[in-house]
Amino acid sequence: MTAFTTERWADKMLFSLKETKGGFAARLVNHNFHNPGGDKADAVKVINPTLTVVGTSQTAGYDMPAFQDAASTTLTINLDKPLRYAVGLPWEMQLKTEHDIEKGYRLTCEDMITQQRNANVQAAIDADSNIPTVGGGTAAAPVQITVDNVLSFIRKFRVQLMKTGAIMENGKYRFVDLEEKENTSELSGEQTPLTGEGADVPGVLDVQVREALPVLGVPSVIYEMILEAQTKSGKMTEDKEFYGHVPVIGGFEIVLDDSLDHSGDTSNKHYQILAGTRNLVTEAFTASRAEVIPDPTKYRDILRGMIVYGCAVTNAKCGARGYFKLTA
Repeated sequence: MTAFTTERWADKMLFSLKETKGGFAARLVNHNFHNPGGDKADAVKVINPTLTVVGTSQTAGYDMPAFQDAASTTLTINLDKPLRYAVGLPWEMQLKTEHDIEKGYRLTCEDMITQQRNANVQAAIDADSNIPTVGGGTAAAPVQITVDNVLSFIRKFRVQLMKTGAIMENGKYRFVDLEEKENTSELSGEQTPLTGEGADVPGVLDVQVREALPVLGVPSVIYEMILEAQTKSGKMTEDKEFYGHVPVIGGFEIVLDDSLDHSGDTSNKHYQILAGTRNLVTEAFTASRAEVIPDPTKYRDILRGMIVYGCAVTNAKCGARGYFKLTA
């Protein structure tokens, strides 16, 4: 029978949630407030400095510039979203195989928890009206996007993030989350620089490339459109393979996320594109708990766990969105 160490399972689950790159939302969060209060915290205070109080001067001589006391706004992130998982593991399954059942179902549970996390991040982004819109459309009146103009919209997203200061002209951007990785090779693995398509994009931050590039999240139909437009422009070939990394086009990681496809909604039918950097959303979560208990009525073990989670948009200037349709 596979032996379970629930404390180790909980550690792996929490680390995997923190490190996951799955989906668009997972690439938009910073972890600066990861587990700030152990497993007892119920909220996290995030401080945003007020830049307008910084004084400057161009006056010749020795006059001091006008200045004010430092000020900031405070945002509270409530740890009020419990992410739960549970699975029953029949004894027959554990006894009849030498495969690592614990690892297989840990990965499955990680994927399900990641989907829940992405949904919470998406909801926080949708609820923030301060995130600027690119392209002139709205959810109720989206603008047409085609193979011929999709790359121009990508450039508009890039310019928008430059205008708000989220990214610099040379491609690098502020507020990169260069948080220390867990010092365990089994969990963190080796990081390697990006190779292949997009490796020469200005501003690539060496081994931090996957954390340091701004991201463009698109539904599948627009994802295909972008690749076709890039191929038509001569930047890609039809047989180009980019397994092992996502395509980098226009300085963005292009990430497929069909949660942005709202064409089936009863109202506000549209396809959404979201752009952002790692400082758009701040998330916090507590230490996870996991346990294996015997099922009192069946011959199986029950593996279950929970992570208490919270997230919020902390800097709307670090993101942009657009609303699109395929027909005129």
